[in-house]
Amino acid sequence: MKPARHRFRLLAAVAPVLAVLAMTHSAKACAVCFGAQGDKTNEAISMAILTMLILLVGVLGSFVGFFVYLCHRSTHTPRHLDGLDNLDYADARDLGA
Repeated sequence: MKPARHRFRLLAAVAPVLAVLAMTHSAKACAVCFGAQGDKTNEAISMAILTMLILLVGVLGSFVGFFVYLCHRSTHTPRHLDGLDNLDYADARDLGA
């Protein structure tokens, strides 16, 4: 049983490589992909990529900033709440909570 399983794994690993090698004629790039200098299409694509990168950095930076804010807020207790963690529920009701 082992040799059949081994042959199947080998075939599963080699088949995609052979398929890619067989289709090399369709992998030729167009003039835009080759990078024709001074082409308006290349400039537009470059600006679109730059815009998407700026937006991505902004969104990810917002997430990081939010988590830094949460971390800072969890470690720094406001002064008016410093002694409240030692109270039980009866004392909290007396405070009007």
